Amino acid sequence: MWAYSGIESATVPAEEVEAPDSTIRSGTLLGYALATLIFLLSATAVVGVLPNDAIASSARPVEMAVRQVLGDRAGFLVSICAVCASIGVLNGWTLMVGRIPYSAAEDGMFFRRLGRLHPRYGTPATSLIIGTAIASVLLLLYFVPGQTTLKVFTFIVLLANLGTLFPYLYNAAAALMLARRDPDAWPAPVRRRMQAMAFVCFAFLVWSTYGVGQEVVFWGFLVLVAGVPLYIWFKTTARSA
Repeated sequence: MWAYSGIESATVPAEEVEAPDSTIRSGTLLGYALATLIFLLSATAVVGVLPNDAIASSARPVEMAVRQVLGDRAGFLVSICAVCASIGVLNGWTLMVGRIPYSAAEDGMFFRRLGRLHPRYGTPATSLIIGTAIASVLLLLYFVPGQTTLKVFTFIVLLANLGTLFPYLYNAAAALMLARRDPDAWPAPVRRRMQAMAFVCFAFLVWSTYGVGQEVVFWGFLVLVAGVPLYIWFKTTARSA
């Protein structure tokens, strides 16, 4: 799930991209295809080189497989590539961190200050600073007794995955509702296919939510509930205005 979560978020920074229609469409499709190819090839290679117990107990199975086949220098090179890939991901998520609160503020669903652009650079600077600060606070979990870097990273990844599962659940439910509420909008075969896909997707997402573990679901539920009063506040404020 971590490999594919957020694939739809490529549309979020559309206002800051030149030729957004072609750029985002091509980037999303090519990125999805390349990620799938790389993921399958690397997973197949790791499974073919390492025993299952070694894979299950290793935090760096790809690096371990390369080190075993090609030596220590090649394994070190894989680690360097992983760092570079992480920096590239961070670059993309920085765009997301600034753009999502900005868009919500523009729609009147979040604090207005987050909807301001920097007068010189034209970027949502306040959103970027606050979003980065929140992410940095999560790193303080490392200093909790008994925690390690791997445990903190795993918790953050699972919590992020859970955050993407909730909108997917809503989308699956919305697809089912649209197919049944307006039956004349699509031919009967298309409508039946939509309903079947919605049920399958919803079931898979419920199973995935279960898979992240009780602790992460607990904290994710608290974060979700904490946002309800804010939603009501901004919704009623926008309506009264």
